[in-house]
Amino acid sequence: MRNHFLISCIFIGANIFSFAQTTCEKASDLIGTINKFHYNAKPIDSSFSELFSDILLDKSDAYGLFLSSENVSTIKGISYALADDLKTNECTFYEAFSGIIQTAITDSKSFLLQLENEKFKLIENDSITIDKGKIYVQNSEIKYRWRKWLQYLTIRTIDGEEVSSAKIDSVYKTILSREQCRLDSYFINNSLDKKIGEWYLTSLANTFDPHTNYFSVDEKESFDGSLSDENLSFGFELERNERGQLKVASIVPGGAAWNSNQINEGIILNAVIVNKIEKDFSCIGYGEAMNFLNSSEIESAKFVFETETGVLDTVNLIKTPITVQENIVQSFILKDSSKTVGYIYLPSFYASENEFGISTNGCAADISREIIRLKKEGIEALIIDLRGNGGGHMLEAINLIGIFIDYGTLGIVDNGDEKPSLIKDLNRGLIYAGPLTVMIDEFSASASEFFAITLQDYNRAIIVGSVSYGKSTAQSILPIKAYRYESPEEMDFEPKDYVKLTVGCFYRVNGDTYQRKGVIPDILFPSIIDGIATGEKTSPSAILADHIDKKTYFKTPYTLQREEVKHKYELRNVNNPYFKLVKNLSMSYSEYWKTSTYSIDINSNNITNDAYLNSLKEYYSFENKASFSVNNPSYLAGYSNQHDNEKEINFSVMEDITEDQEIIEAFFVTLDLINIKNDK
Repeated sequence: MRNHFLISCIFIGANIFSFAQTTCEKASDLIGTINKFHYNAKPIDSSFSELFSDILLDKSDAYGLFLSSENVSTIKGISYALADDLKTNECTFYEAFSGIIQTAITDSKSFLLQLENEKFKLIENDSITIDKGKIYVQNSEIKYRWRKWLQYLTIRTIDGEEVSSAKIDSVYKTILSREQCRLDSYFINNSLDKKIGEWYLTSLANTFDPHTNYFSVDEKESFDGSLSDENLSFGFELERNERGQLKVASIVPGGAAWNSNQINEGIILNAVIVNKIEKDFSCIGYGEAMNFLNSSEIESAKFVFETETGVLDTVNLIKTPITVQENIVQSFILKDSSKTVGYIYLPSFYASENEFGISTNGCAADISREIIRLKKEGIEALIIDLRGNGGGHMLEAINLIGIFIDYGTLGIVDNGDEKPSLIKDLNRGLIYAGPLTVMIDEFSASASEFFAITLQDYNRAIIVGSVSYGKSTAQSILPIKAYRYESPEEMDFEPKDYVKLTVGCFYRVNGDTYQRKGVIPDILFPSIIDGIATGEKTSPSAILADHIDKKTYFKTPYTLQREEVKHKYELRNVNNPYFKLVKNLSMSYSEYWKTSTYSIDINSNNITNDAYLNSLKEYYSFENKASFSVNNPSYLAGYSNQHDNEKEINFSVMEDITEDQEIIEAFFVTLDLINIKNDK
């Protein structure tokens, strides 16, 4: 197996002077390293060029506000020069694209400046079609599309309220200012050139598969999540998405965001409220945003996030010291009149390393300690919550599986140019042998999926929730010049550019794949986004995987009464009012999501939108508290001696657990497991 396979990052030695590369030189190096190390590198042919141009257009102008249909035809036409450019270090395509998009963005910037001096005039009896990366109008219609776009955002902000013309004008000016700010940010310190280069390089990488990506050195540091363990922090890192919005890039294990159980990677940060003063983050530079959040004068704040479903959610956070030490994993005791169940929430499969880059601790060890403590509390079963867990270190997932099974083959890994290898739990013995429930959802991916599906294959746990994301590939980060060396460790300079590339694929113990399919729970909870295609299968560049032939001699020693547990679940939930609300919301949200043409008439009645908002209102008004109590394990009894802010966070998390309807149902499923075991 290649020695770079499980490398999460590479640290290079001596730092010597080197000349800056052009974007096209970087592109040639990027392709060279991808071709050498990628699990299944695609040939750069006409199909590649076509997919590449679609991805590039989506990244640079998803909403059709800069580029005209004439521009798009030109870009698609010259994309077929891409293969020759990459072979010869030429820049035919890139220079043409760069010139077109620079001119288009500059023209839009000038037009928005013109609108600033005009009075807002409502457009009547018209609509706008929005279909990311697919709708582009003629050059003569670009300015009118901008007007419609600004009115669409204004109406969306007003959201059906009856307001005065002065209020409408005020909202419009705020929207216009935000869009101007987004374009202005492209021109600070020549960042438009840099942005176009990143669009080009990232699109090249993404054409191989959605998880192969170009990183500048700054982006790599952000990806690595290198926060000081000596400072107070809210515990998350930010990065910009293609729309220029600030999104949560990573969550620090043990930090305030992690402990809140409310924040997942990918959600958009819209605003921050400090001392009742709201700071708009929709139009703010990355550096300014981080400086504001890291200010020693700010100890607590309210964060306004926009979730995957477009819903705004407010989360209170208090800065805490960032440490990757013991007690990162949070556990709670769920107890009714007769049964005691442990609950552990794990947002990612993290690992900590010593100064030599060697993993010395991680979530598997932390959970092991936590389970030992929970067993002393007399738990009869355990729930592990992996909802929203996008993965992390696969080795930690493998080690965590070993906590729950005695010994054996866990799966298969294939890294392309060698024979597939077996993944084994070589440590005999297990830490926990009792009833186990694992919760997943549509955003549980990669290591989360491997953990869940392996325990499912072993009959070791009941899996509940929604079908997971469907990512079974593994990635490694290498310098973009790594292909020039026998081994990346031979490089004698510090890289400025990196590529995160797919280097392997994981398979189930029986050789089947969950790539693009996801893990199908034993008990399927209804989900708000059931009617929408989600996950890996929605990416046009996703790697296709089916079945791999490899003898594993797999035989599980465990038995699990799945059908009996499922039957009890179905009987219990025939008339579950919460699940009915979710199903209704799912139908209305599906219709809302599928809509691509929106009226921009201020007095229009949007039946689809109204139905979705009404369903959403009913959903959030639902109240049903758990019949079980939620408490900290006794070893955390010291919470009563902690500061008020720490007690407040702890209380808030426990309150959320009692109101989380999926946890409540997972608790009942777990009780069924206990009762079935005790009846034997």
